[in-house]
Amino acid sequence: MTPSAPLRVLLIACGTLLVVRAMRLLVAARALPSPAAGADAVIDVSPGLGASDRPGGTRFVGKVVLFCSRAGLALGGQPSARDHAIVAMQLAAAPRCWVARAVGAAAAESERYLSDEGGGARRVPPLPVLLRGVQIAVGAATAICVAVGLSGVAGPRALVVGILGGAATSTAPRLALNRAARRARRGAVETVAATLDVLAAAVAVGLPVPAALELAASHAPPAAAGALRGAAARRATGEDPRLAFAAEARRFGMPALGEVGDAVDRQTRIGAPLAPELRTIAARVRADTRTGLMEVAARRGPLATLVVALVIAPVCLAALTACLIGGLLEGGTLALR
Repeated sequence: MTPSAPLRVLLIACGTLLVVRAMRLLVAARALPSPAAGADAVIDVSPGLGASDRPGGTRFVGKVVLFCSRAGLALGGQPSARDHAIVAMQLAAAPRCWVARAVGAAAAESERYLSDEGGGARRVPPLPVLLRGVQIAVGAATAICVAVGLSGVAGPRALVVGILGGAATSTAPRLALNRAARRARRGAVETVAATLDVLAAAVAVGLPVPAALELAASHAPPAAAGALRGAAARRATGEDPRLAFAAEARRFGMPALGEVGDAVDRQTRIGAPLAPELRTIAARVRADTRTGLMEVAARRGPLATLVVALVIAPVCLAALTACLIGGLLEGGTLALR
C-alpha cells in the first residue's frame, strides 16, 4: 500500500460513519412529534412529554440545531420582525414538515437548558435563528460527507467541492418549508368553507367567539387553525376585530377571514346574529371555489385540444400510414426495387 492509502481508508471509513449518522439524523427528524398548529405553539413540540423523556434522536436533533443556530446568530445577527412573522406563519402552516420538526426540537432543547438554569423560556432563540441553525446543520453535514467521500478521488479539490455542495444544500430547508407552507395554505383555502361551518355551528349553540374560534381551529387544517388562533390572540389583546381578522387573512392568504372580521365587528357593535352571516360567507366561498374550478377547466379545454392536434393526431396518422404501407407490401401491390 502507498503511504497515502491508510489515510484514504481512514477517510472513507469516517465518511461512511458520517453518512450513516446523517441518515439516522434524518430518520429521527422525520419521526419527531408534530408541533401544535398555532403560530407560537411550535415552541412546544410535544405537549405533555418532558424534555428529559424525549427520544434520544429528538434530543440529538435539538442539540445539533441549537448549536448551529448559536453560530448562525453570531454570523447573521438578529432577524427582523418581518422575517420572524414569515417564519412563524410558515411553521404554523406546515407543522409536520421535517424542518418545522427540527426547529421545534431545538426550541424544546433550549427551553430545557434555560429551565435548568432558572432563566425560563423567554430567552429561547427566535424562530428565524433556529431555522438558520437547521440550514447550517444541513449544509455542514453535506459539506463533510461530500469532502470525505470524494477525498480519495478528487484529492484536495474535494474540500472545495464539499464547501460548494454545502452552500448549495443549505438553502434546502428554507425551500422545503416554503413549499410545505404553500401547499398547506392551498389546502386550507380549499377547506375554509368547512371551517366556517364549524365556527357557525359553535356560535349558534351559544359559545362565545373566542371559544368558538378555538373549537373551529381544533378541527381545521394547520394553516386555517393558525389564522384562527392568531385572530383570537389579537382579539384577546383588545385589537379591533376587523383589523385582527384582516391581518391574519393577509398572513395566511385567506380573504374570507376578512369577511369574518366584518361580521364579528357588526355583532359587537349592533348585536347582529353571527351564525347566519358565517353560513352566508361559507356559501359564498363554496360558490367562488366552484367558479374557480370551472374557469380552470375552461382554460384547460383548448390546451387539451392542442395536445390532441399536435401529439395524438400525428401519432395516429403515422401508425395508420405504416399499416397501409405494410399491407401494400405484403399484398405485392407496392414493389420495392
